[in-house]
Amino acid sequence: MISSEILIGRWGKIVGGENAGWYVFVEDDAAHTGGFFIYRCSEPNLKALAGFDDWVEKKEQIAPFFGFAKWQIKWLEPAIP
Repeated sequence: MISSEILIGRWGKIVGGENAGWYVFVEDDAAHTGGFFIYRCSEPNLKALAGFDDWVEKKEQIAPFFGFAKWQIKWLEPAIP
């Protein structure tokens, strides 16, 4: 299901907008950098061969970042340990 909600700490597939077909993961890195990393990868893991990362300082900046890219996200089920 495509959701307008942005989930932190969970992979989502970009099904619309820039980078369609890629995956996104938002990491709360407040303890180290004071902000949030937004990873875009060709596969749903941080060891993907192709990928980019961005950083925003505040949680409130995540939604505008997604909006600028016109992302539609299908959030994936959490991985089972």
